[in-house]
Amino acid sequence: MEAHAARASSAVLLALALAACGRKAAPAASALPRTTDGALAVGNLQSSIAALEKYLARPGVDNPVREADLATLLGTRAKYLGTLADLDRALALTAKAHAARPANGALQLQHAAALAALHLFDEASQELAAAEKLGETGPSADSLRASILQARGEVDAAIELRRRAVAGHATIDSLGGLAAALAQRRDLAEAEKTFDAALAIYRDVAPFPVAWIDFQRGLMREREGRLDEARARYQAALDRLPVYAQAASHLAALESLRSDNARAERLLRPLLETSDDPEYRGQLAQVRQAAGDTAEAKALHEQARAGYERLLAQHPAAFADHAARFFLPDQPARALSLAQRNLATRQTWEAFDLALSAALAANDGKAACALSSQVKAKKALPRRIEVLAERARASCSASELTAR
Repeated sequence: MEAHAARASSAVLLALALAACGRKAAPAASALPRTTDGALAVGNLQSSIAALEKYLARPGVDNPVREADLATLLGTRAKYLGTLADLDRALALTAKAHAARPANGALQLQHAAALAALHLFDEASQELAAAEKLGETGPSADSLRASILQARGEVDAAIELRRRAVAGHATIDSLGGLAAALAQRRDLAEAEKTFDAALAIYRDVAPFPVAWIDFQRGLMREREGRLDEARARYQAALDRLPVYAQAASHLAALESLRSDNARAERLLRPLLETSDDPEYRGQLAQVRQAAGDTAEAKALHEQARAGYERLLAQHPAAFADHAARFFLPDQPARALSLAQRNLATRQTWEAFDLALSAALAANDGKAACALSSQVKAKKALPRRIEVLAERARASCSASELTAR
């Protein structure tokens, strides 16, 4: 694998060199490259979706390839605008397209991607393997498999595949994916360099992948407790793409931490018009409660609760973690059950953080003790996980401590 990675394309080497050369006086990564206005880009995306929908709705039209194209556009809209219903539509479209042309590996790969977007990882892996048997191998397949491994917490294996994808085809997406995986493994210096390389190689004008990189850099800093830096990165992502729902949500949470609830509300309220994700209603409910508006807070909380109940009934694997965070303050035992379900398939730091927090909130000493034992076997623990695990270990009985 190392030899393979060493044969990276000249484009990758050039990108890394460009990133390194301007290190001393380079402007912030969010200022490079220049891209299309975010509102215009979203308008173009919406128009493309509408045009494909109109075409496919014509009598007699049966075009599996265009159905899969529409699914890809819907997935992009869901990723940035938080339109969860688009994920269901994308899954249905790719299933239909693949059923119409079962020998088409590209369509099967797109169906695998739609399954993975809803955290149906076993099913997605099976479809991906079948697509590879049909000849659909290379960077796209590697990137999808890596994303599945990464979501499950198998970061080392994901990084190997991401390196192979970059060696096969260096793009802002493949380099950005590698950088995000390195950040998840806490190889922070290499992650920064690789994010820079991803931006240096970009020659398009679409703002979406550039905003995504700023968001990922924000996540990396937030995980490390560098909250002011994280706030700046989330703001950069929003400057590039004002409707970026996840960036707005994370920035709002950080603003609430420093008691700027007015700013948090300004970030969250527009999301209620563009997104069907209950998370943002739940967040705004907390903000309104802090502002003393108990009536609106209660209404928003109930809307969020109903939304999560629907999502858990439809896609429990995809939304167990977000629902657990929502239920944590008021129903910690239920939050723990959801967090444990999430941890069973996703061994990420975020999953451990959530499960430990829920066990402690629920005063479930047995669960807390078992989780602390799991974490103890891990390497390079983030400081927050160390603290939570220490608190959880204090819940262990004398006999459990001896056994461990």
